[in-house]
Amino acid sequence: MLSMLIVSASGTFGRFFYTKIHHGLYGHLATVNEIRAELDQSENVKYLFVFAPEVEMALEDFRARAENYAKQPKIRIANFVAIGFQARKLSWSLSREVRHILRTQAKTQHYSEAQRADMEKKVHDYRESIESYLKAMRNVAQFGTYERMFSWWHIFHIPLVYMMVFSALYHVYAVHAY
Repeated sequence: MLSMLIVSASGTFGRFFYTKIHHGLYGHLATVNEIRAELDQSENVKYLFVFAPEVEMALEDFRARAENYAKQPKIRIANFVAIGFQARKLSWSLSREVRHILRTQAKTQHYSEAQRADMEKKVHDYRESIESYLKAMRNVAQFGTYERMFSWWHIFHIPLVYMMVFSALYHVYAVHAY
């Protein structure tokens, strides 16, 4: 019973790692190049913010940090967790800053109600663009770590499977022998 529970728990963790490095209907291995291609599609997000150079600079700074993290050969759990929190925090603060800039612009230019409604839609679109860009950068940064964790899980999981099969066979033998 203990063997089965350990293998089951291990399989759950393994499935989590698997979903981070595999994608699609057929489960083909995701490569960093595919993730970077996804990122290049969202690359134009930085150029949406010409009205907010601080936002552009923050996005470029996060990209540099994420690429630096992705190049590190060793797993640093603190960096791995930090990059996720930084992406979330940056998403929130940049969205807030864009909203503030656009609302200030609306006040100074005396927007009508229709223009304000259009501005709120733009704020929502900008927020989605920021979130998708930061998520893509986070995925690029964390891909190598997930890949290494999956390989370590696989090494750990194989002996557990054999242990479970042995336990099941011994259980069947013991039930029929006595």
